[in-house]
Amino acid sequence: MQSFLTTLGYGLLALLAVSVLVAVVENLHQQMRDKEPPPPKPPPRAANLDVDLDSLDPAPAETDQTRRQAAVGSAMALLARGDTASSVQVPWTETRPMVTQGNPSESETL
Repeated sequence: MQSFLTTLGYGLLALLAVSVLVAVVENLHQQMRDKEPPPPKPPPRAANLDVDLDSLDPAPAETDQTRRQAAVGSAMALLARGDTASSVQVPWTETRPMVTQGNPSESETL
């Protein structure tokens, strides 16, 4: 039992010695970092901009994105108006009822 307590004591002393050593090394590194000059600060950025950027370029260049947005906008306007592109109204056969309503007299009475 005495040897177990001795081994346990040496283990605790070893842990204490390692923790003190780590604390000393970290303290030395911290002192070395404090001696270094701080990195330069970036210049401050503007929080807001008081210039209307749309007025600077009145005619933006036509790109693929603007053409697509214009096409989608005109299609949405046509859908909102309810107009069709063609003047001829072609009924869709898919939307017609497949079964016609029969006469009430033909229906089976219970």
